[in-house]
Amino acid sequence: MQHKTTSPKETQAIATLLGRELGNAHIHRSGALIIAFTGDLGSGKTTFIQGFARGVGIKRRMVSPTFTLMRRYAIPKTSPAYRSGFRSLVHMDAYRVHTPRELTVIRFGDWISDPTAIVLIEWAELVRRLIPKTALSVRFSHGTRENQRTIAIGR
Repeated sequence: MQHKTTSPKETQAIATLLGRELGNAHIHRSGALIIAFTGDLGSGKTTFIQGFARGVGIKRRMVSPTFTLMRRYAIPKTSPAYRSGFRSLVHMDAYRVHTPRELTVIRFGDWISDPTAIVLIEWAELVRRLIPKTALSVRFSHGTRENQRTIAIGR
């Protein structure tokens, strides 16, 4: 599925819808729901993640965890995502990761195997071999105009 957006607001609106849809999904999982984000710097990954978080009921403002590598957000008990079995949204940023060992500090293996977690990974191409094949992929690319983006969502 491919979307073209012309503003951050449009990007977030698509992400909010995806967050609602996936958050409501009663699918059997042996591990986390993992979404791998790829694309150039400034292409909209964090903007999309902010909208996705709203879609699963998180109202806090989210910033990219570039320096901390990971931030965890509790999914509110009033959210349909919570009723679907999700308890945490984990936002990871692999931009500064140089070796897979660095991810042990943030318990990467524990998070991706937790069926109550939604794990969003920015710069997933840098840790591709650690991401399960079942992860959903969201690829971003710049368009021809300043705020234009192409967002490709798939497996």
